[in-house]
Amino acid sequence: MIPPERIGRYRIGGEIGRGAMGAVYRAHDPQLDRAVAIKLIALAAAAGHGDPKEAAARFAREARVAARLHHPNVVTVFDFGEESDQLYLVMELVPGETLAQRLARGDFPGTSAALEIVAQTADALASAHRAGVIHRDIKPGNLLLATPGGVKVSDFGVAKAVGESTE
Repeated sequence: MIPPERIGRYRIGGEIGRGAMGAVYRAHDPQLDRAVAIKLIALAAAAGHGDPKEAAARFAREARVAARLHHPNVVTVFDFGEESDQLYLVMELVPGETLAQRLARGDFPGTSAALEIVAQTADALASAHRAGVIHRDIKPGNLLLATPGGVKVSDFGVAKAVGESTE
C-alpha cells in the first residue's frame, strides 16, 4: 500500500511499521503542530470478505475503546476517521523501538530490566481492565520501549470492551 501524502488534516511521512492489515506512519498534525503516528488500513483489507460498512463501524468501535484508556504505559489515541477507502487511527508517536525489534537484534534485557517491562505492561493492562477493556493481543511487537525508558502498550485493535460483541 502506497500511503497518500495527506489523510484528514495529517501530513504522512515515513513508514514506522507494517502489520497484516495495514501500516503505521510517522505524520504531522499541522493544526496542533505535533508529530503523531497514523495507522492506515485499506477498507477492503479491513472488510476481508465481509461488508465494508461493518468493517468501518467495527474500526470506529475499536478506536473508541482504545481512546477511553488513559495511562502512562498505554499509547494515547487522538483521532480516527475514514477517507478515500482508507481507515486511519491517529496516535501518540512513541520514540524508540518495539520489544520485538530489540529481541530480533539479540539485545535481551537483563533480569531487572525484564521485570520492569513486565511490571509496566501489567500496570497498563490492569488499568485497561479497570476501564472494561481486554487487549487480547499482547506480544513483543505491541510493546513499545520508549526513549527515554518506559513501556507503552500499543495496538488495541482487537481489544474487547467487556460486554461488547467482537463478531
